[in-house]
Amino acid sequence: MTDAHTSFVAAVRHAAQTFKLPKYKKEYRRLSPRFWVAWLDLELGCECEDWDKLTNTMIAAHHQLGAPGDFGYGTPCGDALRNVYDTWRELCQARKIRQEEPKS
Repeated sequence: MTDAHTSFVAAVRHAAQTFKLPKYKKEYRRLSPRFWVAWLDLELGCECEDWDKLTNTMIAAHHQLGAPGDFGYGTPCGDALRNVYDTWRELCQARKIRQEEPKS
C-alpha cells in the first residue's frame, strides 16, 4: 500500500466515523439509506488493492455522498468529506505518476 493509499484509507475511516457520531447521525437522519450504504461500501472498498474496483466504488460513493458544501464548509462533516475527495485526487495522481515511470 502506498503512502497516498494509506492517507486515503485514513481519510475514509475518519470521515465515516465523523458522520456516524450520534450528534451528526441524528442531524443527517433524513439522508437516504443509500447514503449510509455508500459509506459502508467505501470503507470496505478502500482496502481493495484492485484499482478498477476501488475506482468504481469511489465513483458510486461520490454520487451518493455529494459535495462537502452540502454539509457545510468548515464543519466537521463537510471537512471530513472534502479530505476524502482530496486524498482520492492525490491517490489518483500518485498512481498516474507511477504508471508513467519508465520500467527498467
